[in-house]
Amino acid sequence: SDCTHCFHLSAVLRSHPSLKTVRSIEAELNPDLYNNCNFTPDEISSALRALSTVSEKTIIQAVAAPPSEWGLTLDERVTLVEYLTRQQHQLLTFL
Repeated sequence: SDCTHCFHLSAVLRSHPSLKTVRSIEAELNPDLYNNCNFTPDEISSALRALSTVSEKTIIQAVAAPPSEWGLTLDERVTLVEYLTRQQHQLLTFL
C-alpha cells in the first residue's frame, strides 16, 4: 500500500510552502507509522539504522540534483540541507 503519507518530511513540505518555515519544526516519528502503515518497531529501527548511514555529502548531492526547472533557489536548497541533516540527527535519537 502507499504509505507516503507516513513520512513527516513530505507532510511538512506540503503544509509549509516556504522552506524557511520548516527550520523550527522538531523531528518526530509520525504516529501514522504505527497507526496506518502498520510498521513494526523492528521495521522502524531498521529504517533508522539505514538512515544513520546517509552522509551529509549524500544529502547535499540529493538536494543539488533536482533541475533548475523545479524552481528551488540556492537559499531553499541550503535550508533544505540544513533541515534534512537536523531531522536525521534528531530522528537517530530514537535508535
